[in-house]
Amino acid sequence: MAKPWISAFALVGASLAPTFSTAQSQQANLARWEDYISSASTLGGPTERDMAKFNNELSKTGRCAVATMRNLPPSETTGQEQRMIAAYDGQCTTGVGAVVLTLWTQPRKGVWERHNQWVTSSLESNLLLVSKDINPELDQVRRFETAFQLDPFPASKLPPWRNGKITPDLPMGLIWRGGMERDLYEAVRDGGYPVYCAYSYTMTCFTDLPGRNTSQTPILVTQNYAIMYGARTPAAALDVLLGKTPSLTAGELALKEKAFDALVDKAARDAVEAAINQGTLPDATQLSKKTAGTAETTPTKRR
Repeated sequence: MAKPWISAFALVGASLAPTFSTAQSQQANLARWEDYISSASTLGGPTERDMAKFNNELSKTGRCAVATMRNLPPSETTGQEQRMIAAYDGQCTTGVGAVVLTLWTQPRKGVWERHNQWVTSSLESNLLLVSKDINPELDQVRRFETAFQLDPFPASKLPPWRNGKITPDLPMGLIWRGGMERDLYEAVRDGGYPVYCAYSYTMTCFTDLPGRNTSQTPILVTQNYAIMYGARTPAAALDVLLGKTPSLTAGELALKEKAFDALVDKAARDAVEAAINQGTLPDATQLSKKTAGTAETTPTKRR
């Protein structure tokens, strides 16, 4: 596409996603999302807690946090009960933070053991929380919780990655943001390992590989679900990725891209017009009149 994906995110999520000032963006460069991995991991414990009270205490120090729990079906290999905890901790002013996903298993009643854990940047995965002052209309906690309401599925259902191609065979219009290298990706698919995904503008998926933990990269990170397919819920987006929703044809994609480019151009024009109305940019008409007036009063040079 001719326009960068960041513009797409800004348009599609304008009424949902937090907005940041230039100063806040500069602050984000000073913060390291890795600094929040430990605290987010602590939040991801198997025991329930009063997150509203906990978050209120953290906000006093300029941090925002949340944790959400999801009970999963028993393990197909061991029969043990499973519980997934997704936790976030980061800066309230910038959204810079860490997302920690922890899979817990229960070998015996009342005892939970950590089976595996994955970490990702909140900004990279679009799973961030910011101060209510920045976006008071958005229920960010609910948005975070909803992102993780997807059932695990076997990796064999993921799109194949053919030899010689630089990305998997994604449905047309989706954007590959990163993930495992081809050989490991295909090995995971062949093994049918469980895959856990979260979706909030960006689909981030991890796979439960034996002997690998927080050091592993996501199996894949993809975007453009809402823009190209109108998929705004995690379930709808996953249907696109797994091929349950038919892929766009080349002709349909071209029309979508054309419409999106027009939407971006209109948004840019509207932004300039709004700035002019607010007096932050000179009105072109007034500027022309001023220039014309100056030209009329400029004395003619004598020879």
